Amino acid sequence: MRRSHGDLPQGSDRDRDSWRPSESVAIRWTTLADDAGDFLHDLVIASPDPVDETLRKRLSITVGADGANGWALIRQVAEPITTLLVEVAESPPQRPEVVATLLDHCPAFDAGRPLRRTATRFGPADVAELAAYVMEAPSRMLPVLVLADPVPTRSAFDPDSLADLLVGVAHVVRVAADALDEMRMQFGAPFAVEAGGARLYWPKWRSDDSPSRHPRWSSEDLAAGGARPVFGRSIASKLFVVAATHVAEPPLRNRLRSAQAQAQREERDARVREQLVTLEQTSTADDGPGLRATRGDVATATADDADGARARETALRHEAERLRNEIGILRGDLDMVHDDYDAAVDELGDLERQLATVTEERDRLFAGLVNPGAPGSDPRDPKSLADAVEMARMHSTDTIYLPDALASSRRSQVRNPRKALETLMTLDRVARRFRARQVRGSLDQEMRAAGLHWSGGISETAEQLHATTYAVRHRGEYVMLGPHLRIGKSLRAYCHVDKEERLIVVGHVGEHLPGKRDR
Repeated sequence: MRRSHGDLPQGSDRDRDSWRPSESVAIRWTTLADDAGDFLHDLVIASPDPVDETLRKRLSITVGADGANGWALIRQVAEPITTLLVEVAESPPQRPEVVATLLDHCPAFDAGRPLRRTATRFGPADVAELAAYVMEAPSRMLPVLVLADPVPTRSAFDPDSLADLLVGVAHVVRVAADALDEMRMQFGAPFAVEAGGARLYWPKWRSDDSPSRHPRWSSEDLAAGGARPVFGRSIASKLFVVAATHVAEPPLRNRLRSAQAQAQREERDARVREQLVTLEQTSTADDGPGLRATRGDVATATADDADGARARETALRHEAERLRNEIGILRGDLDMVHDDYDAAVDELGDLERQLATVTEERDRLFAGLVNPGAPGSDPRDPKSLADAVEMARMHSTDTIYLPDALASSRRSQVRNPRKALETLMTLDRVARRFRARQVRGSLDQEMRAAGLHWSGGISETAEQLHATTYAVRHRGEYVMLGPHLRIGKSLRAYCHVDKEERLIVVGHVGEHLPGKRDR
């Protein structure tokens, strides 16, 4: 239920409710739980950004328990208060304060290693333990940032401050200078760290990993900026973006939702059955002894009472018929409870057929953009890549073009804008089938079958080296671009596949973005 701002009212629903403690702050919460004691509690707090008045800060806290395991997921994003695009000054990365509060009250672990707000120091005798954790802990979820002490021992920034900033996002480790030889032996020279440098080890280590998958920085990189070193802020910004785009929804959520829906169906079934039994008993009582007694009264009634007895008998007969009809309706409702899925599928099919009719008419009217002179055509013709992208955005039904895609298209040129438009409209036709669940194989196969030069993603190395380049904002969240479409000989349209909404989101149209060979 929605409430006006003020004190939290008495009688608030513990499982699902919302509250506005002030006019500019909104809080909502939901709880999912099952009989086994597993639960998932979500708390979302939206409040004005303390630095930029054009932004709103949204803090999401999810706490759950699955069997003997408990965990917490904390996400914080900045959202524009209005749809007006404004220039936002870059601000240093900051972690939500609730992370520190949570760790102060409840220790947390990643693959058995505690999350710490200070850098963990490793000497020569500890390097084997570090190597085992980096290379042999498949359940590790967070990257490990290793900082090697310089010779002489001096750092361009404070590792403990960096560890405090990155707690819950990465493990920060400080390796002593006399332990670097042992590290080269344990990790292998290609994966080691130079004196005064740093290296980031991503999770899911594989024996065939390329050294370039785990980026490294030299002592000169760490010292850059002099008295105001830039490395700490740079690596923190990168890791925050990667963390925001790689956080998966807990599998427990779907299981608890299914259990809750099943419990609601069973409760509704039981309620209907109870009403059914009650009505059947009432009907039997009225149609049996009551009617038989009335008929007996009619047989023995005097002439003066006969009409009244017959009227009573007729009224009872009608009442019995009404009860039978109501029983039939309730039985039908009970059947509908079990058939609601089939009904939803039928309704979906009707809507898809209506959509096909509408889009067919739209395609006919739009044919002139790519086939001038066709019946009902529009005589306009794109003069540039930006024109082609804008026309595709206006006429696409199942492809979303982000502002970044429009901006990048203005910086690039294509020899045949009409061909680019045809390619983007073919992309939308495949996206339409994808959204209607008419793609029988994989989406990649469907794209190629439509004649598109489509790649299903970028390399993991490229994604990690250039995470900030491939990250774009979609509906208030960071998402990663990856799948891409070739336009002409050198241009690309980089996309994100929104599997929840079943949409294709285009975030860049223009020059090829950097790959694993680009540094």
